[in-house]
Amino acid sequence: MAKKWEMEDRIDKARAMRTHGDPKNREREQLSWREKDRRKDISPHSDQAGQEREPKAKDRYANAQAQKALKGELEELFRDKKGDSLKKGILEADRGSLQGAIDAYIEAKGALPTDDSEVLIKCLEARRDKTLRIVVAAIAEGIGEFTPDAKKVILLTLRAKARRSFDAKLGKQMKALLAEHGVED
Repeated sequence: MAKKWEMEDRIDKARAMRTHGDPKNREREQLSWREKDRRKDISPHSDQAGQEREPKAKDRYANAQAQKALKGELEELFRDKKGDSLKKGILEADRGSLQGAIDAYIEAKGALPTDDSEVLIKCLEARRDKTLRIVVAAIAEGIGEFTPDAKKVILLTLRAKARRSFDAKLGKQMKALLAEHGVED
């Protein structure tokens, strides 16, 4: 019977050696707690082995801010700076320099913006009939998207211009636009 207990003692000692190392050899490398935790995290028996951790709130905030900054830089990169400066030139022009500002915009861009009611209202003050035909065409194209107040100002200004115009083609174009939107002469 004594042999049975010796065998179990040997098995226990071998298991302890494998787990804890040789008690006589204490010079072996001791792992730090950080290293032990890291090994535990990458263990195939760990519950978190294949899962990625959810980012912390601080990381999500930083990512959101970085994306916002990148979006702003991208919009700045593709913003039409020349077009903005030309629009500003039209809006700030006095009656004498307005015609030159409108001509510069048309020369640079090919046509007036159909989506900017403020620029088109200012362009209605142009003196040349040829320029006014271009302005009225731009208004006719974009008037459906204007605010009710901007639409009202444009139509009332067109009615006054149609009454004073000596150019028959321009007058006809203005009156057709006024009739289309229900403004009586």
